[in-house]
Amino acid sequence: MVWWPGNTRAVAYTVTNPEAQDQVGNWTLVCKRDWPGFPISGSVLVPALSGTDITVPVPIPDTATSGTAMLILDVTLQSSSQTLECSHTLHDFTTAALGTLAEIVPFPDHVTLTWDAGAASGRRAIVERSDDRESWSPLGDATEVGGGKLRFDDRTAARGAGYWYRLVDDHERALSAVAFVTIPAQATFALHAQSVNPASAGWTVALDLPAAGEARLELYDLSGRRLEAHVVHADAAGRKLVALGNGARVAPGVYSVVARFGGQRAQLRLVLFR
Repeated sequence: MVWWPGNTRAVAYTVTNPEAQDQVGNWTLVCKRDWPGFPISGSVLVPALSGTDITVPVPIPDTATSGTAMLILDVTLQSSSQTLECSHTLHDFTTAALGTLAEIVPFPDHVTLTWDAGAASGRRAIVERSDDRESWSPLGDATEVGGGKLRFDDRTAARGAGYWYRLVDDHERALSAVAFVTIPAQATFALHAQSVNPASAGWTVALDLPAAGEARLELYDLSGRRLEAHVVHADAAGRKLVALGNGARVAPGVYSVVARFGGQRAQLRLVLFR
């Protein structure tokens, strides 16, 4: 939701009453930025087994700087003493489209996160992680890997744990949407384009293996003709990089690469132009 300094922005929330009797909900809206006019409080009647909307006019001070503002609404239903919480993020009209977390790949010793860059393209993007979406810890800088992608290896993530991730700039302004990630308990078999795709001079693909063993990688054209075949040996689980499409037989066009490991199969479309 977009805001402008000196304006008033209405934000709406829906409160649900799970009880079989009407209840009064006492609510408080706070802002994580130091803006005047907060907190804002009020009460609303919430019908039994139903819900009602709370619309709050949020004052945006003339002195508000660019970036984002997180609003948190706490509602307590009087009869049941049940407390509800909801967060809402405003961003100013000059903020470019936020990046999104596009891929999570687990390895034995780390987890690789890949973002579609969005507003972070061409800028320093700092990866932050949180256990509760309140306290954030910087982990390091994401790296541009081509194709509008940013990548980071989180080597401190615990298997099976859940974290919030985001990208911010040097002034802690958001460059990506906040995303919740449950770290997979074990590595999985997967095939990815490691280099830019479409490409002008062949590709590099990444093959993620969940265990030691032998994988087979094959490149086909649209007619189903096999152009290349590679055998990939792995002494342990991890990522293997394979170069494809650098031979003279590979002309501009659309191709398919197929990977096999044990009884598993993965496929990826590749495009070459000159």
